[in-house]
This record gives sequence, C-alpha cells and structure tokens, in this order.
Amino acid sequence: MTAPRTEFGDGVWEVGVDIEPGIYVATDIEDGYWARMSGFDGDSIITNDAIGTAEQIMVEILPSDAAFKTTDCGTWRKRR
Repeated sequence: MTAPRTEFGDGVWEVGVDIEPGIYVATDIEDGYWARMSGFDGDSIITNDAIGTAEQIMVEILPSDAAFKTTDCGTWRKRR
C-alpha cells in the first residue's frame, strides 16, 4: 500500500487515501479550479473557487473531506 501523497496535480483525490489532509499551496495559477468535496458526486461540493490568475493560493483540506478536485492549478504542495 502506498502512503498518501503530499504533492499532487490535476485530478479528483480521495483524502486520507490518495492525499494527506493539511494546508496546501499552489503557485502561478492561470484559469484554475479547485473544490473540497464531501463525496464523489456533482452535488457534494463543500467549497470551491475558480481562479483567473494568482501568484499563490492556499487551501486547507480537512480530514473530514472525502475528496479534493483540482484542474489547471499546477502542483499542490503540503505546507503543514
């Protein structure tokens, strides 16, 4: 079994299985999107954001989140 990642890119990631919960940062975003999710269907968004352009964004992924979805935000890296 592989340990959950602390760096990841585009995809839908299962919290606690694919990725660790924690505070993550992505840099140099252009036309990106992210969502914290309580499940894996389209109605399960806890919070989200569409980013036009940003030097840096920070998101806290909680242990209670089921999944985290991201597109075009580059690489997310765990801060803590």
